Amino acid sequence: MRHADLCFYTIKKLRRSSVSTPSWGGVVLLGLYASSLYNFLLFHTLVEIFSVIVGFVIFVLAWNTRTLQENHYLLFLGIASLFTGALEMVHAFTYKGFGVFPGHDADLPTQLWIAFRYVFSLSFLVAPLFITRTLNVAKMIAV
Repeated sequence: MRHADLCFYTIKKLRRSSVSTPSWGGVVLLGLYASSLYNFLLFHTLVEIFSVIVGFVIFVLAWNTRTLQENHYLLFLGIASLFTGALEMVHAFTYKGFGVFPGHDADLPTQLWIAFRYVFSLSFLVAPLFITRTLNVAKMIAV
């Protein structure tokens, strides 16, 4: 079986799945709601990890399609998403009660969250410059 036929077969098989995607979304939302009632730290960590995963997926998509892109706008946003995701993960680990970085108060996670938002916002502010300019990836990763 060719690769294209295998992919088509897999997609066709997924469409005939007995459980639809919206019902999975409802199960996830109910699970998040239940975790928020049980333990706020667990809920906060789950939501932060999901956000970090989304940032890493954006990076992977932008990185793997960099040869197909006509400009470096999306590549810049993808690399920025990688670094903001890492910063957000550090924020999640410094949350009070998590215990990864002992000996700090609630000020450190707040400062990291603000830094994450600033970096994320500045990335979207600077990204349109790379519609017409080329991006030096090595310099961006070094900075």
